[in-house]
Amino acid sequence: MIEAAVISSETWIKIGLSLATLAAGVMKLAPWIYKTLDDRARKRNEASQIKALRSMARMFTLMSSLTTPKVRLADRVIVFAGHNGGSMPEAGKPYYVSAINSELGYDTAFENRPENRYQEVAVDRDYVNLLLDAYDEEYVHLLTDEMPTCLLRDYYLSEGVVESFVFFLRTTGHHFIYASVANTDKVATEGEVREIQRVMNMVKTSINNT
Repeated sequence: MIEAAVISSETWIKIGLSLATLAAGVMKLAPWIYKTLDDRARKRNEASQIKALRSMARMFTLMSSLTTPKVRLADRVIVFAGHNGGSMPEAGKPYYVSAINSELGYDTAFENRPENRYQEVAVDRDYVNLLLDAYDEEYVHLLTDEMPTCLLRDYYLSEGVVESFVFFLRTTGHHFIYASVANTDKVATEGEVREIQRVMNMVKTSINNT
């Protein structure tokens, strides 16, 4: 028969002292551990923010390359977010679009900038179908004179827009991100259309790399 080993009280004391010493060491290291973890989290957050800002700066540079007077492939480029007030789109509830970024090839008063004019605009059936077409086909080419009577056509007529391109960019959270590239005094040539597509594809890549 094997007898159970008996641990003496002296041994228990030694074990207790060893554990106490270990705990004291851990307590001394705790602030350093917490600081190291905090520093790593801060650096990761900082890196993510800088990456996003670089992508945003590139997006603005690309958009402005379409509206610069030297080239002027478009009068304006506006990035919009389609949303349902913070939740997923739902049948029977309004669907809104809001301008979030823009590059203009003309001067305008601050209050007339797209980011100020187009906020929480409730859109109609034709507009929702337009966004779906842009998603399915990557972009949609619109000529105002050929558009059916709808909300967007009314906006274009009031603003003098003769042509636009609507590009799908990405979805994020509950938002559908897309861009409108518009002209007020001309229709783009085939070569200009190809260049607009090329630039907007780079905008899409930049946005999706954040």
